[in-house]
Amino acid sequence: MKLFIRLVILCIFAFSIVFAIGRLGDHQISELPVLRNVIEKPVEPFTFVMVGDVMLGRTVRNRMRASGNNLPFVNVGPIFTDADAVVVNLEGPITTLDAPDERVSPEQPYSMRFAFDPVVAEVLRDAGVTHVSLANNHAWDQGVQGYKDTRIQLEQNRVEYFGFNDVAHLRPEGQNITLIGLDATMAPLDIIETSREIESFGTSTHIVVMMHWGDEYQPVHNAFQETIAHALIDAGVDAVIGSHPHVIQDIEVYNGAPIFYSLGNFIFDQYWNADVRSGLALRITHDETGERYQLVPIDGNHAQPKLMEEPARQALLDALAARSQPDLAESIKAGLLVI
Repeated sequence: MKLFIRLVILCIFAFSIVFAIGRLGDHQISELPVLRNVIEKPVEPFTFVMVGDVMLGRTVRNRMRASGNNLPFVNVGPIFTDADAVVVNLEGPITTLDAPDERVSPEQPYSMRFAFDPVVAEVLRDAGVTHVSLANNHAWDQGVQGYKDTRIQLEQNRVEYFGFNDVAHLRPEGQNITLIGLDATMAPLDIIETSREIESFGTSTHIVVMMHWGDEYQPVHNAFQETIAHALIDAGVDAVIGSHPHVIQDIEVYNGAPIFYSLGNFIFDQYWNADVRSGLALRITHDETGERYQLVPIDGNHAQPKLMEEPARQALLDALAARSQPDLAESIKAGLLVI
């Protein structure tokens, strides 16, 4: 009896489906109501943080070994908070290799050939770093093997890298942001060829270039930096973010694209004046209205960066405004550029 009842129910259900299909008659699928657009969500804001040079060798490495591997990152929480991605310039290789630097002398006691312990990739990941640029003059300090080791360590810890022949992507819903790393310190940059490569990306992606360049310890960019930046933007780059000078350099907007010529140091064992002990972090937010760049002054705090406190914070922004593009002065003083 139970089997008979089940068969009757199935027959009624099948008949209902056939009847409903028949009622469609000659209607085309395109004529039926489409509800997808009713439930589509607007593009959610996407925020990523960019900082300058991160150097975890030499005396920083010694302190990490003595006091804990996360020592340089104990104060970064408020800097990286609520960021969907964090991008840094990784100023050296992650490897077990540690070739001596023949340039070390009483006059130059610090090695200029960097090496970071293998645990650094894990430390970066745990601190919230998601992407690193390898396009700098120290990436090859331990040779080809050191560079290969760096990539392997980063891959094993799910930290993405870009620079030289590698690019990375940030893909928030409805957006595509391409990260490109370029270095102009080891060899002259072929602007024509680089521009061609930039143009090949087309207009379907927002291109951010992290550029390693410039004169060390100079607070204002040089003519070559400006030539490169303008050429990159003319080729389709949407923002140029600089590193290498170890100090914060001036800001410009060219054809609607921001140029931060140098963010300065984030983690580095350089302490001799306030300029090298300071850095600038960028909180970059993309949404339907455009981009907002929040300028966040950083106190290097002896290689343990933290948010800079007042009145030093405002003094840094005021000084940066004074040496930057004049019509950006008020925005820089307020710590916010809207593009």
